Amino acid sequence: MASTVRYPIPPSFIDFAFKLTPIVIAVIGSLFRLNDYVFSGSLLRAANLKSCCDTFDFIIVGGGSAGSAIAARLSEDQSIKILLLDADGDPNPFTYLPAGVIQTLKHPETDWDYKTVPQNGSALGLVNQQVNFPRGRGLGGSSNINVMIYNRGNPRDFDRWAQVTGDARWNYENVEKYFHKIEDYNGYWSRSGYHGKGGPLSIESVNYAPGLNYVLDAAKEMGFEIRDMNQD
Repeated sequence: MASTVRYPIPPSFIDFAFKLTPIVIAVIGSLFRLNDYVFSGSLLRAANLKSCCDTFDFIIVGGGSAGSAIAARLSEDQSIKILLLDADGDPNPFTYLPAGVIQTLKHPETDWDYKTVPQNGSALGLVNQQVNFPRGRGLGGSSNINVMIYNRGNPRDFDRWAQVTGDARWNYENVEKYFHKIEDYNGYWSRSGYHGKGGPLSIESVNYAPGLNYVLDAAKEMGFEIRDMNQD
């Protein structure tokens, strides 16, 4: 006699919750904007901006991943005035849930929903051969919708920027020390010499990844090297 599989949560409820999530994100986003512009006095602060500060030492346009980091770094000097301008306010609470990031992509409350220009030799199965290019909304920018993945980028890109700009300071060898400075790393590669400790950005390995070891072991059997993705 066949046994019946019982789920702790009915699949129909999971499906309903998944479909309801975009609506919840929109409602919460609207409430946050209401709080920013009314209850938190953002309008009053904007109105009083001229009276409190006629000039600024630094004006940062865009409070994304880079702009927020620049503002935080500059604010360590209490003697200077900084103005950070951004099109949005506090990030939507759903951006704090890595498992729910799929619902934040292409949602007007959390994603600018950009697309690339039509491609010539790729994206053949997409409308107009355009690829979705998610860009996060809210303070923190695209770091709000990146599933909390930490990735420095390819060292060759930094070296290429140095070559194109003619400014050797963009070389990865020169910028790597700043990655070390910002990191408070607690992960698999702590002793590799490629990461820093005590910085403002906490980085750690995934605590719950069932089955990951099997995948890595299979990769090793195929001859692949398991290494730090942020190692040059």
